Amino acid sequence: MKRQLSTPRRILKIRETLRKAAIGRAMAADAQVQSLEKQSTNLNSLRLTMFENADCSAAQSLAARMELGNRLLGAGEQVERAVTDARQAAAEQDRQRIAAHLDRDVMQRFVERKAAGLEQQQDRRNAANLPFRRFRKPR
Repeated sequence: MKRQLSTPRRILKIRETLRKAAIGRAMAADAQVQSLEKQSTNLNSLRLTMFENADCSAAQSLAARMELGNRLLGAGEQVERAVTDARQAAAEQDRQRIAAHLDRDVMQRFVERKAAGLEQQQDRRNAANLPFRRFRKPR
């Protein structure tokens, strides 16, 4: 009986390992999204606060600030595209995590049913091999 269950149990362990790996990848993708969102927020706040209390007495200073503002705007757009890509990747990892959960659950139910079937089969064999005994009725 143990030998007949060894292969399904081994497959179940593999599915469990795949599930754990999928969870790790999903968590990493979520962390990436959060990091990029924080960077985007920081860039936007820096760009907005850059011109507060601006003392631009020289044209070079104003030109430098405008150049920096344009670069921050471009960087913010790049980060927004990266956030969108990271969200899509996180959604894909989440779908893979769900699929890994389902695979593991299906295999776990299969192993449990197979173990129960083998146990019933063993019980039937044991019952068939019992010596036939006649019980006397008490008088």
